[in-house]
Amino acid sequence: MAELGVVVGWVASPIIKAMIDTARSYIESRLPWRSAVEGELYMLETVLTQILAVVSTAESLPATHNKDHLALLRQMKDAVYEAEDLLDEFGYLLLQSEVNSGYKAFLDIVGATVTTGSSSGVASAPQQRPTSAFPLENQFFGRKEERGRILQWLLESGDQSEILLSVVGDGGVGKTTLAQSIYNETKVADRFELRMWVCVSANFNELRLTREILSLACDDLGNDSASFNLNKLQEQLQKSVETKRFLLVLDDVWNDEGIEEWENRDRWMKLLAPLRFGGTGSKIIVTTRLEIVSRMLDAGDSIHLKGLEGDDYWLLFKRHAFRSACADDYPELQEVGWEIAKRLKGSPLGAKVVGGMLNADMNVEKWKNVLRSNVWNGIMPVLNLSYQNLPPHLQPCFAYSSIFPEDWRIEPDKLVYMWMAQGLLRPQEGRSMRMEDIGRIYFDDLLSRSFFQKLKDHNGNYYVMHDMIHELAQSVSKEECFRIESDNVREIPSTVRHLSINTDALLQLTSICDLKNLRTLVFFSYNHSIGSDVFKQLRSIRVLDLTECKMEQLPKAAGKLIHLRYLAFAETPKTAPSSIYRLYYLQVLDVSRSRLPTLYPKGMLFPEGMDKLINLRVLHVPGAFTSQIARIGKLTSLQRLAVFRTSKKKGRKIVELQNMNELRGSLRIMNLENVHSMQEAAEAKLNRKEYIKKLRLEWHYSEETRSNDDQILEGLQPHPNLEDLKIISCSGIRSPTWLETNWLSHLQSLTLSCCRSWISLPPLGRLPHLKFLEISRMYAVKKISFEFYANGSLKGFPLLEHLRFDRMPELVEWSQPEEYRAFPSLCDVQFKNCPKLTDEAFSSCLQTLIRLSSLEISCCHRLISLPSASVLHHLTTLKELDINCCENLASLGGIHALTSLEKLKLMDCPELLASVIIGEDNYDRGFLPASLASLEKYRAFPSPCDVQFKNCPKLTDEAFSSCLQTLIRLSSLQISCCHRLVSLPSASVLHHLTALKELDINRCENLASLGGIHALTSLEKLELMDCPKLLSSMIIGEDNYDRGFLPASLASLKIIRCGLTDASLSSCLQNLTSLSTLEIADCQITTLPSKQVMRHLTALKQLTFVSCSALTSLGGLSNLSSLKVLKFFHCHRLLESANTDGENGQVILPSALESLLLDSCGITDNSLSVCLQNLTSLSALRIHDCNGIVSLPPATVFCRLTMLAELEIFNCQELTSVVGLTALTRRRFVTISCCPKLADLSSISSQLGEYSE
Repeated sequence: MAELGVVVGWVASPIIKAMIDTARSYIESRLPWRSAVEGELYMLETVLTQILAVVSTAESLPATHNKDHLALLRQMKDAVYEAEDLLDEFGYLLLQSEVNSGYKAFLDIVGATVTTGSSSGVASAPQQRPTSAFPLENQFFGRKEERGRILQWLLESGDQSEILLSVVGDGGVGKTTLAQSIYNETKVADRFELRMWVCVSANFNELRLTREILSLACDDLGNDSASFNLNKLQEQLQKSVETKRFLLVLDDVWNDEGIEEWENRDRWMKLLAPLRFGGTGSKIIVTTRLEIVSRMLDAGDSIHLKGLEGDDYWLLFKRHAFRSACADDYPELQEVGWEIAKRLKGSPLGAKVVGGMLNADMNVEKWKNVLRSNVWNGIMPVLNLSYQNLPPHLQPCFAYSSIFPEDWRIEPDKLVYMWMAQGLLRPQEGRSMRMEDIGRIYFDDLLSRSFFQKLKDHNGNYYVMHDMIHELAQSVSKEECFRIESDNVREIPSTVRHLSINTDALLQLTSICDLKNLRTLVFFSYNHSIGSDVFKQLRSIRVLDLTECKMEQLPKAAGKLIHLRYLAFAETPKTAPSSIYRLYYLQVLDVSRSRLPTLYPKGMLFPEGMDKLINLRVLHVPGAFTSQIARIGKLTSLQRLAVFRTSKKKGRKIVELQNMNELRGSLRIMNLENVHSMQEAAEAKLNRKEYIKKLRLEWHYSEETRSNDDQILEGLQPHPNLEDLKIISCSGIRSPTWLETNWLSHLQSLTLSCCRSWISLPPLGRLPHLKFLEISRMYAVKKISFEFYANGSLKGFPLLEHLRFDRMPELVEWSQPEEYRAFPSLCDVQFKNCPKLTDEAFSSCLQTLIRLSSLEISCCHRLISLPSASVLHHLTTLKELDINCCENLASLGGIHALTSLEKLKLMDCPELLASVIIGEDNYDRGFLPASLASLEKYRAFPSPCDVQFKNCPKLTDEAFSSCLQTLIRLSSLQISCCHRLVSLPSASVLHHLTALKELDINRCENLASLGGIHALTSLEKLELMDCPKLLSSMIIGEDNYDRGFLPASLASLKIIRCGLTDASLSSCLQNLTSLSTLEIADCQITTLPSKQVMRHLTALKQLTFVSCSALTSLGGLSNLSSLKVLKFFHCHRLLESANTDGENGQVILPSALESLLLDSCGITDNSLSVCLQNLTSLSALRIHDCNGIVSLPPATVFCRLTMLAELEIFNCQELTSVVGLTALTRRRFVTISCCPKLADLSSISSQLGEYSE
């Protein structure tokens, strides 16, 4: 069967049957041109019937090695392809309504081929069984010992030099699954600040892998990174992982057999070099089939996986063989299944694939046949058996998937479109289903049988083929499918029909491939242009994906690709050729990844005649360009249309939507001001578009009332299946009647925006499934009235969860009778820019929101006080409260009644905290109870964990202390622009804040004291910025010398422009034994603290100084025993001089240092030599803009830097000599640039390892 499967491929009986049906349909038609070719059509039907008999029989026979039979089968396959092209041309003529002749000679050839096949003595074969799809289930089995070893290695400190562990095992043994289970372990996620997963595969590419790792390490990687070279990418990667404890999984690593082992090792060391700067405890896990890879990467430990054993394997096998069925209900199947499982030798992949195959037919005899199969010598024969047992309609679909590169992230929709274009999808009898839905059933069926795998990362789900399954796909399609992945391909077999290219090295495609037989041509990577000579030869092409090609313009020859169903490109053609409208079979036109200009209408222009593409189902182009297609309404098969711009011009009016009833997903209709009447609007027949789920109706904004907008909106009544509706800038005076009933019974989201003349809101409370409601810029609405709740319904808005009111300048009143229980599900409310909303209206709104969890109030200037405790105490689930820009708000009312509040944000409310002082006289204006005893009793704010005070210029010390006294769960506090603050509260107040971990104080210009900050025993992160009076005179005294000025729990400290002096810096750093990161910027310090202070900083790993222009001495810096990363920026006087007496042995930097950056510092030749003399652990050295350096240190210094892996010298204007670099050993990466006085380095560059200028 294997050889036969390779030869016959997927042109077997189902496809031939469909072709016979097509030929008969043409014969039975009453088309005017039928009689002219009726004889040829009858002959074609006869020939195809004979071929079907031969192929159906051949499919049922055992594998044959008879060369004559194999040659015959290839001939028949070629004949079927030709016949399919012929029928396609008949169909094209049908679409074109004209006919050509000249097919008789071809039919003679086909007939001769069949006659030869008939004489070979094959008989008819039985039909194969049907099957159905099952969902994929993921569960981990066994490997307890291996998991335990890896988790122990990851979670325990141990030997920090062992950063890399390898998992080695045969294909399909479960290496990736084991790594995934470890990667997603909760304890692992908690330990590592950064986790990254990269699939490497055999196609090693330093640039691609570095960029992929960087994209995972850096959330805000800019678009410019696409142009970065390897050195720049590695710089960015080092910055992204510095001080972060990361876990990197490199999955499926191979060894390049084409180069020496040391070369493989070199390029891997180069790739991983930036990762050595990660935080302590960073780890790398590698999965590979090859032990040599483990040695090459110097893995500190290796886990060697064998097959699963015993009960673990049996449980895995049962999971896939029985799925949802109870295995105990099938004792005979269990007995046979146990024997099959033993033959699989513990292979997890074998269990999944064979189990999935068996599950498709729960028949004892079928299972016994599998057991009797002679395929148990290795995994590939087993996988091939599973392929052979796939239902006939799935075999070609799976085989076709081999065109994707290994480890490619497969997009199911795109793959289904390709299957559809190749005619691999068959309608199901008795069921009316879209081809796309049938294709997705096929895909899910293959997924359930483990021919595809569903994985997940931070972007969501994605799909791949296991590498062994990918090998299987290649083996069963090797005569039909071919991938070019290098420049050493000299010739492509003439049998190939489907070709993909994944290399930039290939230049001349026509010289190595006979293009006329190709039905698929896909470019996954190809940085070249495709000439018209290629297009002219693609006479049978169905799928053409030029996404990765440079295309100035599609050639005119593209219009002659009459069989084309799928066309994709990504560059920016100036215009599509006019001939493109002749592609009557085209189903998918995808330009979604193009760099088309966003300004309409410049850029690509669609030619006249695009409306003739009547089979077009998918049009992926930027929305502005769909409006260029005149008479788009003729494209009645179109499934999606993101944007339709109405116009007054013929062919672009709203009536074009009339018959486009296959549209689905979302639709945005713009420029509705160009519609004249309700009758014209109704011609769009939106109420017949049952598949549209999201609809946006949009007029051009106008400040004038348009009298007919009401009627137009009335005529745009959607289908009841609609789930999401947005009405934008309708200038009528009232809502449509269909929005005042429960017509839209499935509506879940509604946005009404800029309907500036609507006086009242429709009774939206009657919409039974509404979950999201946004009402904004409704400038005439003054009152939320009785009708809004659905005219008397006691439970209006039964499922509403999110409510937004924004820019409602006239909204004053909110009426809600007390007995009403509206909004029973509402959990999120926002009031923004409602300047006339009163305290009473606000209270009325809140009184029944018993499930509210988040409330935001912004720019509501008439609010003076929040509601009383009698209103707020009902909000028992409120966790987040955000109040900002309410300029007259003076009281937080009964806020102490919010017993579940966790996060409070107060910003730009200048009157709010002006006089909050504990005392009876001003209780009414405050938001806390009248006395300390009552305060403790009522426990105002018992649970907030995140509080922000921003732009509260009248907030006093006393008010601030009152706010903080009982916040026992507070974990994060930010104070910004509070200019009346002079001191933080005393220790007696702050010691209650036992959960506070982060404190950020900035732009408090009069703050002069941190009060009792030492009492914050849980504080881990402190940032002080732009508080010029704060640290100008703080000196630690004898009474608190032992405990220090700041809390010892600090792990991160940043001080920027806060009047820091030498004395106050020493005070700040006293006894900070947990500090790991310190940054000091824009401070006038002259020297760093002494060794007596520095020796306490035993955990400090990263130290940064920025713009400390007076800094000249490093003090006791050399005593920082744990320091790994040291950076100086714009410290112009730093290291202007240093003692360089060799006998003195002066040491000014700590020996544990691994990375040193000197940028715009006053360092000289002598002081640089002193800095470097003891840095035996240094792996990266960067010197930028240091014009005091004339010559780099001598070889006697550089020879000590045995760990130096990366050296970068940039813009050192006076540098003339780098001779000392010759002492660096091999495999060092040196970059020297913008040093104009430096002589030619060609004489020593060979000694520098990897060198660039």
